[in-house]
Amino acid sequence: MQYRPLIKPAGQKLRIIGFCSGSGKTLWKTLEVQKEMEKTTEGCPFEIVACFVDSVDAGAIDSATQFGIPFEVLDIRAYYKERNQPLKNRELRKQYDADVLKKIKKYHADLVMLAGYVWAITDNIVETYMVVNVHPGDLSLKSPEGKRLLAGSNGIKAAFRNNLPELRASSHLATKEIDGGPLLIRSPKVPVDYTLHQDEDERFRYYLKMVNQQSRLVGARTILEIALGNFTLDQNNHLYYKGEPIPDGLTIDNWDENIPTYKRDIEKLIAPRSVAVIGASVRPNIGHAVVRNIIKQGFTGSIYAINFHGDDVLQAKGYKSVKDIPGELDLAVICVPSVAVLDVVKDCGEKGVKGLICVSAGFREVGGDGIDREKELLELVNRYNMRLVGPNCMGVANTAKNVNFGATILSVTPPNGDVAFLSQSGALCASFIDFAEKLKIGFSVIVSLGNMADTKPSDFLALLEKDENTKVICMYLETLAHPVEFERAMSRVTKPVVVVKSGRTTKGAAAAGSHTGSLSGSDEVADAFLRKCGAIRVDTLEDAFYLSSALSKMPRIKGNNIGIISNAGGLGTLTTDTLSNYGFALPDLNNEDRVQLAKKLLAEASTHNPLDLVATAPPEQYGIAAKAMKDSEKYDALVFECIPPATVDTQEVAKALIAQKDEDFPIFACFLGPKMGSAGTMELMNAGIPCFDFPDEMVRVMNYMRVANGNECTHIYENVSKENQRKVNTIIERCKHGGYLTPEDCYQILDHYGISVAKTQFFPLKSNFSEIKLGFPIVAKIDHPDIVHKSDVGGVQLGIKSQEELLTLKKEWREKFPGMCGILCQEQIEGDFEFILGSSCDPVLGHSILFGLGGTLVEVIKDYAIGHVPLGVQDPENMLSQLKCKVLFDGFRGHDKIDKTEIKDLLMAVNQMIIQHPEISEFDINPLIFDKYRKKLMAVDTRIKLI
Repeated sequence: MQYRPLIKPAGQKLRIIGFCSGSGKTLWKTLEVQKEMEKTTEGCPFEIVACFVDSVDAGAIDSATQFGIPFEVLDIRAYYKERNQPLKNRELRKQYDADVLKKIKKYHADLVMLAGYVWAITDNIVETYMVVNVHPGDLSLKSPEGKRLLAGSNGIKAAFRNNLPELRASSHLATKEIDGGPLLIRSPKVPVDYTLHQDEDERFRYYLKMVNQQSRLVGARTILEIALGNFTLDQNNHLYYKGEPIPDGLTIDNWDENIPTYKRDIEKLIAPRSVAVIGASVRPNIGHAVVRNIIKQGFTGSIYAINFHGDDVLQAKGYKSVKDIPGELDLAVICVPSVAVLDVVKDCGEKGVKGLICVSAGFREVGGDGIDREKELLELVNRYNMRLVGPNCMGVANTAKNVNFGATILSVTPPNGDVAFLSQSGALCASFIDFAEKLKIGFSVIVSLGNMADTKPSDFLALLEKDENTKVICMYLETLAHPVEFERAMSRVTKPVVVVKSGRTTKGAAAAGSHTGSLSGSDEVADAFLRKCGAIRVDTLEDAFYLSSALSKMPRIKGNNIGIISNAGGLGTLTTDTLSNYGFALPDLNNEDRVQLAKKLLAEASTHNPLDLVATAPPEQYGIAAKAMKDSEKYDALVFECIPPATVDTQEVAKALIAQKDEDFPIFACFLGPKMGSAGTMELMNAGIPCFDFPDEMVRVMNYMRVANGNECTHIYENVSKENQRKVNTIIERCKHGGYLTPEDCYQILDHYGISVAKTQFFPLKSNFSEIKLGFPIVAKIDHPDIVHKSDVGGVQLGIKSQEELLTLKKEWREKFPGMCGILCQEQIEGDFEFILGSSCDPVLGHSILFGLGGTLVEVIKDYAIGHVPLGVQDPENMLSQLKCKVLFDGFRGHDKIDKTEIKDLLMAVNQMIIQHPEISEFDINPLIFDKYRKKLMAVDTRIKLI
């Protein structure tokens, strides 16, 4: 089943505007959460951008001023008084709300929060914004007729009238119906003692205070959960929380349980001061191995062993239960059979353990009962506010000197270094460590993620960003689950992040109904997503290991100019070819510099680039050449290559190169020959200069190390009017979910988003075309519910010159295509180039946008680029730069130029359309033709499908 987020903000943060009638304390509680989260490594996923106040006397104005929040005021009582109308006049309320919309438009909010707003809003607000309301009553309660029992202006007194034993505050999505819309969160119970007060007003004031306290907590928590993307909808608009259905909203029974993860202590997972290994035996078993590795790593804290008899294990003091351990316990490593895990986790929760590493297998990965067992495990983890790595993982290691923690089941302990490794495969953790000696690499932190029931890569990225011992982050991922969290975490990471992701050959849209859907498989979307996030995606594990090693030793390459120093012409030529294929340039030194350098080299040497020293060059000449190229400031990196001759000591050559090493200047080397070059290779590696066995391997790593164009994923401000957005909403609401929009609806939507469309008229089957307004010749296209690609089956006819030809064509098509609905007629656009512009929705990663060469051969040519929604400010330019057809934009062989700005605007228009209407699962404009007369891109054929 496909789920879509409750709201997809047009940027990294959900932008909130609060509507207040009084003090606005619910809004300020939400601001308090925002400020708390801004101090954490994760940051805050939402931002209060403004508040609207309906009275000049409202206390919210003073608070907004104090907190530095912009505010707008439109006094509702004065508004009605000026127009001599009673407050109950709903028609005037519509005008009032329209004026409110004008005032708040400039804040570009994604969501309106009704924070103690006493007036019932009208349709134009709920049709323009997503609106969340906090109600002082439990809206899950229904009357016998099925209506919400406590809906209305006074939920508390309504509860009293119904003699309810407890009260709750609740939040919901506001709809046109007062207090209607899906429930989001219900607060803990507030028990009512009816014997406490005889006077109903006194009782009301007493319980109002308590319910208001709950309302503020509910409001803040609701905004947080929406911003985190934890609420989703299915095709039938049923609400889910973290994948579980919540027909009556998420019920919170105790604010001290299930607290937001930003308040939990995740650092204890990698830097505990005390750890208990549960299931550690005096005899060899998994738990015993974990204890041994913790001790072997040199853990600086306290270690305990938990087993049936309470036996000591090695140097770890033994206990029968974690609850028997005196004092606080930071972390527990669980190594018991899966059937026993839940009991020991409950013990850990009652003990107050902060973190768990569950090595035990037998959960979701085995299916069946394992799936339910993992759900129960996560329920316990959340109930007791813990964080969990695993289950089904290899463990965690941290080599920092003040920690030296290695709770793993590995046969070796990882060497100290500055590369962090996060992996969904425990076996690959072991393999990477095994390569450490060859790569001259060490590790800061290693986390085997296992099933990722709780913690995910995004949770550790923030920790590793601030970790002084980590210089490079490397990840092996099999899935990109929770992309919103991953993107948000990556936006705060400044260190290089290397990702190798498996599953490149899996197509996520095999049965897609559009060109875009069939082209943009899930792996291509993953590429676009990771690129947007700033991660360096590599093709192989070998690339990941070598790249991580190189990044830990050398800075990124900041340009394309490379200098090569070699002692063999053939090797230099091969490397030149490879560099050129990757888009690198190899400029020569200036003539004067070449003349001066030639005086210091052998007469046979060449001072062109590649600079060929010849085989007999002595070691010192390598250093001379390196200094000359580096000092010229013409190069962004240098490459040293050597085929070791019998007369030259490669170790001395390496020392000459090492003398030119600069922390701010990247240097790479290739000493060809595993035996002949071993001495030089070892010398360079020990000095922190990456050295490779083959030049193509080296250049591949260099290509990954190039600094990509920056891409700030800022909020995309709206250029489509709210009125047009409402019109599009109306069009979409007419169509069944999972269905296609009619051609007329598709063209209307494009028009509302400022996309130029060929003039179009639709004629139903019974029409005789007498009302045609298009000038001949025209194009006719079949409208048939089962025909997606019309031209493939002969459903497109160009150059129709008369009404009679249309009638003849209709007769032919009726016989050929039973079930035909009508004919779509269009003006005939003349142009030499056809493009495709579209969007599709990946079930995991969400929406992406595709642009490239279009037409009937689009799947054959496959010259297109993909960007992930929401597009960042640099994404359109980056997408166009990837295309082979980009030469067309500058005017190819006498053809007109195509304005790239127009293409970028189209990409951003589609980006905005998808953000505002995420229920669009597939969207195509193919072809998008550059009209030779209008000199602009025109949409000729389009298709839109809903989730």
